[in-house]
Amino acid sequence: MRPATILLLIAVPLSAVAQSLLWPTSASRQLSSGFGSDRANRFHMGLDIRTRQQVGHPVFAIADGYIDSVAVSPYGYGKVLYVRHPNGYRSVYAHLDRFAGELDSLVSRLQRERGRYRVALSLPPGRFPVRAGEVIAYSGETGAGPPHLHLEYHAPGDVAVNPFRYGLPAVSDRTAPVFYRLAVVPLSDSSRVEGGIEPRVWRLPSHRRARPAPLPPLRVRGAVGLAVEVIDYMDGSGYRLAVPELELWIGGRRLFYRRLDRIPYRYVAAYDLDRDYGLRERTGRAFVRLWRHPANPLPGYETDGSGGILRLAPGRYQFRILARDVFGNRSALEGILVVDPPLAPRSDPGNGPARPMRPWTGPEPEIEPTDGGLAWVWLPGAYRGLTVVYADSSRRFYETVVQGSSAYALVYWPLRPLPVALEGVGPDGERYRTSVSWVPVPRGRQVSLSCPQGGGWVRFFAHTLFQDAPLLLRSARPGELEVRIPVALVADSFQIALPLPTSKSEVQGWGIYRQTGSGWSFLGARREGEVLVASSSLPGRFRILRDSLAPTVHFLPPNTTPRARRQPQWRTQPLRVRLQDDRSGIDDASIELWINDHRQVPVYDPEAGGLLLPPAARWPRGQNRIRVRLADRAGNYTERTFTLFIP
Repeated sequence: MRPATILLLIAVPLSAVAQSLLWPTSASRQLSSGFGSDRANRFHMGLDIRTRQQVGHPVFAIADGYIDSVAVSPYGYGKVLYVRHPNGYRSVYAHLDRFAGELDSLVSRLQRERGRYRVALSLPPGRFPVRAGEVIAYSGETGAGPPHLHLEYHAPGDVAVNPFRYGLPAVSDRTAPVFYRLAVVPLSDSSRVEGGIEPRVWRLPSHRRARPAPLPPLRVRGAVGLAVEVIDYMDGSGYRLAVPELELWIGGRRLFYRRLDRIPYRYVAAYDLDRDYGLRERTGRAFVRLWRHPANPLPGYETDGSGGILRLAPGRYQFRILARDVFGNRSALEGILVVDPPLAPRSDPGNGPARPMRPWTGPEPEIEPTDGGLAWVWLPGAYRGLTVVYADSSRRFYETVVQGSSAYALVYWPLRPLPVALEGVGPDGERYRTSVSWVPVPRGRQVSLSCPQGGGWVRFFAHTLFQDAPLLLRSARPGELEVRIPVALVADSFQIALPLPTSKSEVQGWGIYRQTGSGWSFLGARREGEVLVASSSLPGRFRILRDSLAPTVHFLPPNTTPRARRQPQWRTQPLRVRLQDDRSGIDDASIELWINDHRQVPVYDPEAGGLLLPPAARWPRGQNRIRVRLADRAGNYTERTFTLFIP
């Protein structure tokens, strides 16, 4: 039976047949992002529908139901509305400009009463019933991103599903997915790809064609996995969409099938197990694995028992990769794998006659465990060999790859027995030894671990990890903690604690920050005794810093000349008060706004960099007084008053 035939026999979920849904807006029927598309360390959980860079298009309920909650925030989804349907499903409409009718009046009244922009409101079932096709809101650009409508459809159990698989009308699309790159990844310390220990990536000479040019034969040894950068497009659009269905066939046998139609919200971080995190770090591109990681909890995978990992006997094999988008358009990528015999075990020089062992001098080796029981070890010197010593006294020797004045190796790095030391043959032929301090962190229970250098502690919860993982804690200076753990295995947040400086009993202004590419990002400042505690879902370098400077506030007055007052912007363009804080960031919940001594709802837009005020045409003539009070997230307050004259 041909692979394409098998694809056609995949069953459509019964719910997709049982209920038809309506398209949610008249703005367009084009997507700018699809279900399962790439985001930073997470999945995109719905559809982004283009609104032609405009706001105010009607948004319709996709099925009968009732509005069960709404929320307003300057971040994320912005203004968002949730509709509960009789079949137990729930639809989500985000980045709205405003809600429709009485609901918008209710939200506005709550904002005025509280003097706050943020709202989170649960509604009783009978309060706001809706019919399919009824206008429930208007599209906008609140929260993150430019003008668009974000739609999600949730199955019971808070499981996001692809709306197109569950009754949303299809759009016109005959464009097949495009294969851009193929990667082969070593999955054991004895694996080789084209003779080397590193993953290899082949750029495919195709551009929006269903059949790329032929690949050269790919030479491998040992256990390897294939991964692809494959992108879907819609007719006439350059927006990159995820491909939900992928298959891997070897010699006429299907080893792997993946159909990404359902993503439980509790597994949104499993993105880095579906994609290959290591390849993304190397290339900056999102490769989908054609094997299932053992910790991957997502539904929708089928394998032949191998998990999709290729452990093939020596020989020559034809492989075929099939990609299908949600509308049935299909592409294929074919190639040849040449599998070489396994490597013969290498003897460990340390098992021979006794040789003097010297303490490691100079910079320590850098160790980066992968999410698959291996680790990259970088040696600060042209070391010609590396031996890993494990807790049970077993040893493994590796030849290193020397690059200039440094070397590296891909080594076996299990949790049990955990590696305890590294021994290297230096450029001078002498042997050097250093201990390693990685520890195992178990999944499924709460664990607190202290840094050996006394720089703080971390706390992992039962839900923090997808599986047991190796952890390194170290502190290079007081008030700093480095947390190293494979990113792909982190399912949820963990806590970091750092001691307050001993000479400072006052917590005001101190906080925990995580190092980013552009500086330090504020995480939190909850006090527990003499330490500050914050949460993070990403490992890295954390530091306790003080922010003693209040935010700055600048009013950007409009042009009030007669010519400017005749322009459309005079009536439509919001005025702005620019808010800026260079360390901990603006605390949007602290913002208070008065106009002519009347308290107003402060509409804070972090992407615009400040408060949005009514357009100039809506202000009374004469002198107007604007007063703004706010704090940063370290608790530093500022207050400014401005005058606006409207002729």
